[in-house]
Amino acid sequence: MNLIRILVRFALFLALLALLILLLNFLLGPPWLHAQIWSIFAFNAVLGIVYFLVSHFFYKKGDEAFVLGSMLAMTIRLLGSGAFAGIMLFKNPGNEAWLVADFLLLYLFFTVFEITAIISNLRAQKNK
Repeated sequence: MNLIRILVRFALFLALLALLILLLNFLLGPPWLHAQIWSIFAFNAVLGIVYFLVSHFFYKKGDEAFVLGSMLAMTIRLLGSGAFAGIMLFKNPGNEAWLVADFLLLYLFFTVFEITAIISNLRAQKNK
């Protein structure tokens, strides 16, 4: 697992996702994207980095530790995301449906990227 390579890919993913958000904001306007979309994006980006750092730490300890570390990182991500979504809902009343929809879509995009990173890493381990 090459952490630098994964973080570079993650940075490219962040750039593409940010461009997509800007494009949607330009084309569709505010009703379709919540006003706090950039806070949600930044939070998911930070959790993604934490996920990869925790996974890499456990990767160095061995195969079994890597699986447990990946599960720990996913649990941290899930609980952190739930807490963040709850705080955002109580802090920003109004337009809750778009907040939840935007949050879930970004969460899904980041989760899919993390799963593909894990799969490519496991494929590389299998070929060794």
